[in-house]
Amino acid sequence: MGEHTVLPCLLRAAAATALAAAVALPLTSCSMLGSSPASAETASPAPTDVIDPSIPTPTATPTDPSTTVPTPTPAPTASTPGDSPAPTPVPSTVTSRTSVTPFVTAAAWDAHAGALTASALVSEIVEQGGTCTLTATQGSTVRTATSTAVAASSYTACPEMSIPGAQLSNGTWTVRVTYSSSAAVGTSAVKTVQVAR
Repeated sequence: MGEHTVLPCLLRAAAATALAAAVALPLTSCSMLGSSPASAETASPAPTDVIDPSIPTPTATPTDPSTTVPTPTPAPTASTPGDSPAPTPVPSTVTSRTSVTPFVTAAAWDAHAGALTASALVSEIVEQGGTCTLTATQGSTVRTATSTAVAASSYTACPEMSIPGAQLSNGTWTVRVTYSSSAAVGTSAVKTVQVAR
């Protein structure tokens, strides 16, 4: 083949190669644009935690037993009604008594009997069996005598009470009569008696 024949063949081959390259370049660019986002997502590296060795690692603080709050003890529950019977109230045996004032009907020194005698009545009550007490006082000396009350028609009578003269010294004595029973109690007004032997 001559020189003039080879040169035109080489030129045609070069032109064909350049044309193929020019056509392939736009196709490659379009392919790269379409696949770029997927490639970017795939190529992004996953973030990793960076530990600074200068920061101390936190450790658990031990619990101080002295500061531990104790668990409250549950309060005892109220007893169920009927567990124990309620105590039966005991009726009171103390009864109030009527206040009375005996009236001294006689109080004197009986020289013939040699004794201080007195009698009385209680007008506020009528009953049998109460106790009548005669009390004679001179200074710090106290002498007593008693009798059993007798029921009359409209009052209670205290029969004569007598204190022997041997127990009394001469002079002025104050006397009073006290009445006492399960239903009534009271003391008379004071009277004076002159003892002279």
